[in-house]
Amino acid sequence: MNFKQKLSLSIVLIQMTLLEVNGVDPCSSNFQNVCKCGTDTISECSNIDYCVDITASSGNCVAACSNIVVSSCICGSSTKTYCNGSSICTSDVCYPTCTTAGQSNCVCGTDQQICSSTYCENPSAFSGNCKDACSVSKVSDCYCGTTTKTYCSSTQKCQSNACISSCTTAFQANCVCGTSTPTTCTASTFCKDPSASKGYCLTQCANSSSTVCLCGTSKYCAEYCDPYASSPTCSFLAVDCTSANQTNCVCGTTTLSSCSGGRKCLDPTAATGVCAGSCSQYQSTNCYCGTSTSTYCASPNQCSNNTCGDSSPSNCSSAFQASCSCGSSTKSTCTSTTYCVDPSASSGVCKQACSIGTVSDCICGTSSKAYCDSTKQCSSDSCVTSTPNCNSAFQNSCSCGSSTKSTCTSTTYCVDPSASSGVCKQACSGGTVSECICGTSSKAYCDSTKQCQSDSCVALQNCSTINQTSCSCGTSTKQACSSSTYCKDPNATNGICINKCSGMTASDCICGSTTLSHCSSTQRCQDSMAATGNCLDICTSNFQSNCSCGQSSYNNCDSSKYCANASANSGQCYDNCTVSLRSSCICGTTSKQGCSNSQTCEDSTATTGNCISIPSCISNFDNSCQCGTSQTSTCSSSTYCSDVSQPTGVCLQNCNQNLKSNCICGTSNKVVCNKTQTCQNVTDQNGVCIENCQINLQSNCLCGHSATPFCGQNEHCRDYKSFMGSCVQECNQFQNNCVCGTSYYSECTSTTYCSSKQEGVCLEQCSRFQQSNCICGMKIKQACSSNESCVDPYEDNGICNQGTCMQKFQSNCTCGVVNQVNCNKSQYCLDFAAINGNCFEKCLSFQNNCLCGIDSYDLCFSSTYCLQQSRGICMPECTSTNPRNCIALSDDQACLDNLGTIFNATTGKCVPNCSQNGSTNCFCGLVSSNQDQNQICQQGFECQNLATPQIGCVEKCTTNKKKSCQCGLDKSQYCNENQICADPSLSIGECTQNVSEIQNVQYSKIIHFGIFAIIVFSIIV
Repeated sequence: MNFKQKLSLSIVLIQMTLLEVNGVDPCSSNFQNVCKCGTDTISECSNIDYCVDITASSGNCVAACSNIVVSSCICGSSTKTYCNGSSICTSDVCYPTCTTAGQSNCVCGTDQQICSSTYCENPSAFSGNCKDACSVSKVSDCYCGTTTKTYCSSTQKCQSNACISSCTTAFQANCVCGTSTPTTCTASTFCKDPSASKGYCLTQCANSSSTVCLCGTSKYCAEYCDPYASSPTCSFLAVDCTSANQTNCVCGTTTLSSCSGGRKCLDPTAATGVCAGSCSQYQSTNCYCGTSTSTYCASPNQCSNNTCGDSSPSNCSSAFQASCSCGSSTKSTCTSTTYCVDPSASSGVCKQACSIGTVSDCICGTSSKAYCDSTKQCSSDSCVTSTPNCNSAFQNSCSCGSSTKSTCTSTTYCVDPSASSGVCKQACSGGTVSECICGTSSKAYCDSTKQCQSDSCVALQNCSTINQTSCSCGTSTKQACSSSTYCKDPNATNGICINKCSGMTASDCICGSTTLSHCSSTQRCQDSMAATGNCLDICTSNFQSNCSCGQSSYNNCDSSKYCANASANSGQCYDNCTVSLRSSCICGTTSKQGCSNSQTCEDSTATTGNCISIPSCISNFDNSCQCGTSQTSTCSSSTYCSDVSQPTGVCLQNCNQNLKSNCICGTSNKVVCNKTQTCQNVTDQNGVCIENCQINLQSNCLCGHSATPFCGQNEHCRDYKSFMGSCVQECNQFQNNCVCGTSYYSECTSTTYCSSKQEGVCLEQCSRFQQSNCICGMKIKQACSSNESCVDPYEDNGICNQGTCMQKFQSNCTCGVVNQVNCNKSQYCLDFAAINGNCFEKCLSFQNNCLCGIDSYDLCFSSTYCLQQSRGICMPECTSTNPRNCIALSDDQACLDNLGTIFNATTGKCVPNCSQNGSTNCFCGLVSSNQDQNQICQQGFECQNLATPQIGCVEKCTTNKKKSCQCGLDKSQYCNENQICADPSLSIGECTQNVSEIQNVQYSKIIHFGIFAIIVFSIIV
């Protein structure tokens, strides 16, 4: 043994010794925990991790996989597996990473989709997409094949383990033809119509072929084709038949037949197309019988005289006779349902009776018959002019059909206007899903084998079990059962679909939701909503149990109750009468009698039952009587009628210590305490009911269940459901430990405060700057809303605003940069960017130190006053020296030039400019030249001359002053010192000369004349 071997052996011995010292045994199996893992490099696995491989040289302990860790972990609970870094653990299974497209049971794509029973479309994509395997019902967007998987896209179909592209154009080869029932066309067959529901592959026409085939490359041929011509020619291009009796078309879906030469398609939807010609003297069976109205006459019937029948009846003797041979020369056989139009006509014609679907070319009337031809319609047993012909399928209010017409009303639609016999059908609805017109914008006809679902006709399968839905019920005459109707018997000749039991429809219906039962006409469904349907027999005799009692309004009597009257319209189920139950019960043990709620059983133990009538209650609180006017209740000796005038009688007990609600309160003056009230004192003569609290924080009510204090006007019940009731006081603003609000309530705790008595919102005290939804301020508090914040929560005076002002004239914010001031909601920041903040309120009219204006502002300081308008104007106060364009504060008026007003310092008011001579209380003179207060004509003075700048105010004339004054009231005149106002009280003033002045003038003239005469005389002498 060399040194290296000795060293390795020593290391192993040391490790074994350490294991024994540590007290943990080596792992004995893979995925064991709490053991030593590995042979050379030991790893100790704890109770939450597991040994991956006990034989590995280097031990590896790994934790269990979880929702977070899904790789490099131990996967599984009972059976464990190690998921390495390229695997993912899900549902206790390790899935490897998908490496190739079409791989299954692996992790697909970057988003790690688990393809367990599906196949990975693209393992390298972010979204790998797990796709299903192709099946009979899924042939596209799936993986096709058994050994080698190939992905078939939405434009391909899986056929014979290979993806084949869908045919996109007519006459295409090597593709899948059809949508619902596809067929694979080979290289030598060609798709007739790729959009058809059932695919059909055409063969190439051979030389002089007379079958339905492809002539050349683009001709769908139904007759002879010459494929070798320079341009392949077809004697008759094929057109698919769309309706019965159609000619010159291709009939059938699998085996095609060309109906030409007058032959008609019997059924275009049949697998094997059958073309039949008109019956002749050489062919009377399996042909179309008749001329104008032809019917396919199949063996053993024979066509005779244009009528398909089995024997030759006697000649018709009168018009409109049935079951006879009609006509004198060319006879027609009229059956029991067809009538001879004219028995004397050379060529006899038989017509069917008119009906809802056939109103033209038919026999109209019952007692008195008439023939309505194609130009008339049968209406109220008479032939009237017909409606216009239908021009397109599913048209309404028209005449449908080419030969035998039917009149489609506004609510019925023509199935096929080109059909020989017109048929009108109503629109499909909730109760009619077959034999109707399906769809709104795009319509289709759903026959008896289809149902209208989501505006489309869907084929129905035959019902196979009883009570099956959404299937065709019956073997001969089928009925389409919808998703809400049930097949009564799928093997019956005539199928019948039955409705689900519901409400008053309890007979002849399906009962139950899971286990279904058919209730016959003599039974009723006990509970239509029950999982297991149970049908009860209808009660046929009185006092019968376990049956349904009553005729129209019924009740189901179980095994312990008895039908009081089986023939009654409204059934009642009664218990047997007992000592305590004496009304609405069965009285007697042998000879029974049903006691109603207005009767009482005399002796419940007697052999023969005897019911005694109970009198009606006369007054409120009567007992031992019938209470109520229509639906009565029997009040016993210990119960009392609460209100005799009510339709529904209610009997109540007297309130006692254990019964304080829904009882009669008071010993003399009784009142009824309802379920939400409590009798205040059960021993009082006068009954008083107090409301019980019905919601938390209610006022004026009793609070709680056991201890029930009364919460008054300003109190609220904390918890009305609690055993011990307690009342909480109503809050004042900024109060705590109380109930806040008037209509919406909140209970404020010791740490929350009522923000508003009206709103009912409790807020905490603000604890940081710019905090919202809290109470701001230590002494004078303010509630800061969600769009406001507390400026300083530790200030005595709490202020809430919207933060720093960001624009001029902003309100409810902090204004300024250094010396900030807080502008409240009615104040506005003058300049938000100024060092010193200034808040101003909006001016009222004629106010100063404020912001003036409505839309735009002007700042009025202490010396100016606001003229309030859209754009504010600040103006000075009016004085005697500044009387214009100013504010008269004593009168709250603006004296303005544009108003023609000036300040009157004497009266302190604005006066107008004088409008005319003689005006008073106005400014007299030229406005532009003078603002002298002396030019204001005060009371008692009038304007003398408007056109002069001099003072023009003169005193009005009075009885004491008649000169040097303004004379007249309305039209005045100035009388100077030499004139006298004739009458100051006149409307028009008049000035007259003073008499003494005239005399003085005349005396002066005389003196002057005398002196002149003396002088002349002296000269002469």
